[in-house]
Amino acid sequence: SGRYNIVFTITGASAAEYVAPSASVSVIASNAAKPAPSLAVAKFSNSGGTLSLVFDGPSNRAGISASNFACSQIFNFADAARASCSWVNGSAVRAVLDPSNNLAVGAEVRLLAGKVKAECQPADCGSYTAASAQVVLVSPPDAPVMPTVLLNTPSLISSCDNVTIDASLSSGSGGRDWTAVSWTVVRADADGIVPVPNVLAVLNARGNDIRSPIVLSRNLFAQATYTVTLTLINFL
Repeated sequence: SGRYNIVFTITGASAAEYVAPSASVSVIASNAAKPAPSLAVAKFSNSGGTLSLVFDGPSNRAGISASNFACSQIFNFADAARASCSWVNGSAVRAVLDPSNNLAVGAEVRLLAGKVKAECQPADCGSYTAASAQVVLVSPPDAPVMPTVLLNTPSLISSCDNVTIDASLSSGSGGRDWTAVSWTVVRADADGIVPVPNVLAVLNARGNDIRSPIVLSRNLFAQATYTVTLTLINFL
């Protein structure tokens, strides 16, 4: 038994283009107690609706046999009590987040002390110790969902019509309210291209909620060509 450092040697004509990796490996006796795994990764899925929690080795699944359980049983993070966890395998947990969850990239996820032990093989694991409290930071997804803006506005209106602007079919929010909703409104007329602050004020009054159409009074408009632009930012 002991701890060994394994270093790989790269050879060949292109060896200088690569960095030789290394790994540290601990070897223990077959009858020795296995060390508890450590929480290594907490990472958002691409959609933002789930969180992957990965340990660096097989665990006893915290003794939980249920297919789904409250994440707060073994983890502490924002709104963990309302998140539903399930073991993917002995080393990974999938957390389905509540839509109102405010967990963000860079936030802390804490493994509660005394909950998780190493996978038990054979059955006599009485000497196994549980993992201590550990903290990892939430990582962004590999390919986060991107906002897609769908803005439905009339191309031509009469002086008697109100103007309806509908962005409710926009997607890519990650299942939450938009982090930022930014409007710009300009008018092209005899004076050139100028901003239209009175229309912009009405749009901004809706805040980040674009789930329903916005109706703008016809009194806000003059005879001209208007350009409305919408930029959306999600929490990822």
